[in-house]
Amino acid sequence: MRDPMTGKSKKISRPKKEQMDLFKEDLVIDGNDLKDAGIPPGRIYKNIFSQIMGIVIKDPERNNREWLMDYVNRVYVAKENNNVEQEKEDSANTQEDK
Repeated sequence: MRDPMTGKSKKISRPKKEQMDLFKEDLVIDGNDLKDAGIPPGRIYKNIFSQIMGIVIKDPERNNREWLMDYVNRVYVAKENNNVEQEKEDSANTQEDK
């Protein structure tokens, strides 16, 4: 749509569906919970909280400890355990080759 005064195009703002501002501090879990779940502190925390925030923004009902920790355990802890097992297996295969 063009602004009749300036002739420039302007955006039409549309009301968004009940969008709430959400901050990491609003989540019911924090870095201590991730650490307790066995995830070592590091850059992965940023990825985890980013994913969780996206989920909670879309469905605020999921901002509960039980659901979020289940999600973290399914997606990140299980993945980390698989990576550790793979590294052990790779290391054992490398030593067998020597």
